Amino acid sequence: MRKVTESSGLIKRGTENTTKIETPGCILKDNEDLLVETLNSIMSNSHFVIRNIIKNIVKELVGGCLESSLLNNVNWSVHNRTSITLSMKSVRLSASEGDIFLLNDKKSGDKITKLLLLADHMQYAKMLQEVDFTSVGARNIRILSSKLSNAIRREIFAILVEHGSLNCVFFTDACSVIPEDMHEKCIGTKNENVRVEYFESLLKDQATVESRLGKIVRWLQYNQILMANENQKRVRLLFYTVVKAMRYKVVTKYKYLVENQLEDNKNQKSMVLFKEIIEIVLGMAESTNYCRVLQGLHYLKVLIETKDVQDHVPEKRFKEIILNALTETHKEVREISASFKMDITAKQIDSAVKSTQNSELHGMALLLADNITEKNRDVIQQIMKNALERIQNAQDLSNVHKDIHVLWSVFNALPADRIFLEGNRINPAHIVETKKESHLVCRV
Repeated sequence: MRKVTESSGLIKRGTENTTKIETPGCILKDNEDLLVETLNSIMSNSHFVIRNIIKNIVKELVGGCLESSLLNNVNWSVHNRTSITLSMKSVRLSASEGDIFLLNDKKSGDKITKLLLLADHMQYAKMLQEVDFTSVGARNIRILSSKLSNAIRREIFAILVEHGSLNCVFFTDACSVIPEDMHEKCIGTKNENVRVEYFESLLKDQATVESRLGKIVRWLQYNQILMANENQKRVRLLFYTVVKAMRYKVVTKYKYLVENQLEDNKNQKSMVLFKEIIEIVLGMAESTNYCRVLQGLHYLKVLIETKDVQDHVPEKRFKEIILNALTETHKEVREISASFKMDITAKQIDSAVKSTQNSELHGMALLLADNITEKNRDVIQQIMKNALERIQNAQDLSNVHKDIHVLWSVFNALPADRIFLEGNRINPAHIVETKKESHLVCRV
């Protein structure tokens, strides 16, 4: 075989040249935009195996000639750039304003949250003040806050407070002190998510709940209508926390003081504020606004089911509210109303059957089904007797279906596993058990 001459540059004097040929980084750098554009396009429309290959390619390039500048190229989509970044745990990135605003994005928000955990909090903290968080963004920022250390969370809180941003409420803990001039702003801001987060911040330190009772009352006065379903549920749980705290710190103590004819000015002031909360709740439950009345009934249920607290809710007014709510056209309002434990009479059922409002009958039927016990056996028998007599003596069939609905409500409520759920949906458990029984019979 012919030897390669020296002029070839690869072999010198018959010996191999061990010098490595370096990757032409300058060539890649000059074509970086085209490279990123191509990889981004392929990654956006490919199988996950292809996407993983592209991630590995970028890892090699970032670790080599192009360093971390490749990831900051504008041709990456936010989704793809974040996905690549999250696979590179060793990379420390700086977040841009565009990244921060994408916390509100349904598709990329969760990835931006993870990306911020890899970024320097001192670099992005100030930018958080500009974001008007939606429900999605608020959820993502709460997740971010929960995963940060206490020290970092407090530093971000301090920065946002310094710039007068209400978004500081997302980074509070039991030791956080919100400036006095920001409390009113948090209560009345247009952003519902900030208002709800502020309400939660008032309850993070259970030891100070009584001292913050005035702010809690004010918040409830100005936030009786919440539009987001998630916020409604969060505030219901927070209200339960308020009532539970007040029972042990205020109401029980007040009861002891009254029984022993003692006085405590601080307790009396707290009790006055707590009675204001009860009045607010009763006013909400009497409302005609759907969101307000539904939330009010959930609050009222907490008050009624809490020992000692229930004694301060006027019984007559409470029962009137429930009976009125049972005639509401909204199914959710009727269902929560029917869940209250109340005595029901045959006269009330007869009146509902004769009413021209079908919603009144449906509400009463729900209440009847949820309150069938051994104690009211005689009442149930009288209701059934009246219904059967009306069916038997009916001149036409125009109202017979109402009495049948009452009878069915009674029968449906008797089994341990109801045949129907929510009035019209067959109980899946009942169907499964029936199938099992029929299958066993066939095998035998």
